[in-house]
Amino acid sequence: MKVTIVILWIVWALLFLAWPADLLIVYLQEPGEPVPPDRNLTGILGLIGFLSLAFTFVLKWLLLRFVIHPKRVAIPSPGAIAIFIITSFTIWGLTKSVETYGLVLFFSSESMTLYLAFWIPSLLVMLIHMPF
Repeated sequence: MKVTIVILWIVWALLFLAWPADLLIVYLQEPGEPVPPDRNLTGILGLIGFLSLAFTFVLKWLLLRFVIHPKRVAIPSPGAIAIFIITSFTIWGLTKSVETYGLVLFFSSESMTLYLAFWIPSLLVMLIHMPF
């Protein structure tokens, strides 16, 4: 179990480094002609992003608090470790996808405000879902 936690910390840290790297990419982007953001795309990605971030908490509660239970799957068992790893990767993937939606909107509209509206919440949720 100790090796699993170390591996999860390494994966989490490497994925976490993508947030400042993407912010640097956006910051170094040469300013172009500002284009009004597509309201439909922004609304759809905003809704999907919100639902994705909310689902990470439901998933963590459901699988890590309900499925991994002594009557179902014992905590030190390989099954519990597999559930923990798969759940962690899924949560982190959903969180990173929200930040990627902000990148898509930034490159389509050159709006830093719009990008940060996706970047900040996804970063906070990633920090909340650190390996423990």
